[in-house]
Order: sequence, then structure tokens, then C-alpha cells
Amino acid sequence: MRTTRCRVLVAATIGALLITGCGGSGVLDPGPVRQDVSSAELEAMMSDGQPLVILDVRTAGEYQAGHIPGSVNIPVAELARRLSELDAHLRTVCVCTRGVRSVQGAQVLLDGGFTHVYKV
Repeated sequence: MRTTRCRVLVAATIGALLITGCGGSGVLDPGPVRQDVSSAELEAMMSDGQPLVILDVRTAGEYQAGHIPGSVNIPVAELARRLSELDAHLRTVCVCTRGVRSVQGAQVLLDGGFTHVYKV
């Protein structure tokens, strides 16, 4: 029962937050978003078939010690000068260990013109 309720909540939340762009381009277009997502919501985003960048903003050493498969590592201290390595139109989820650096990373992305920014 709880799992079903959780899935319905995740689906409703993601559906309410994400509006697909015109012409099937895969680019989302509702304007800047900085949204908190849970690990369960991140898992749903990873499996929904839409383009997604998981941005690990921890140090290289922390990343090497363990990370989400397929994630991109750009430490938060380097993020502002490395924004060109990312696509500003794709959903981008910032992750770190405790959430502090993901908040900082999300703000750097928004300041850099990214439109769909999430943090775990």
C-alpha cells in the first residue's frame, strides 16, 4: 500500500514538474526550476526515458570511492568554469554526500542559464 502511494506521488510530482517541449525535441521548457527530489524520485527520473544528467559535485576522490553509474563528476569548486561541458537544456540533478554542495551546484547551474535543475 505504501509503495503504491509512493509511486503515485512520485508520478504525480514528476508529471506536474516536467512539461515536454514542442515538436518532440526532448528539450523541456517550463522555465528555471530548482527542485528537491528524493532518491526514489531520482530513481524514477532515471528510468522514465527522458534525457537526464546526474551531476556529482563531490571531489574527484569522493567520486572515485563510489558514485551513481553514468553520473558526471564536476566538483562544485570547478563547476562555474566548466559549465560548457554540460547541456543547459537537459534535466540536471546535482548530487553530493549530505546535500550542501548539491544546493551550491544547483545555484551555479541556475546562474549559468540552466533551466531544469534538481538536487537530491
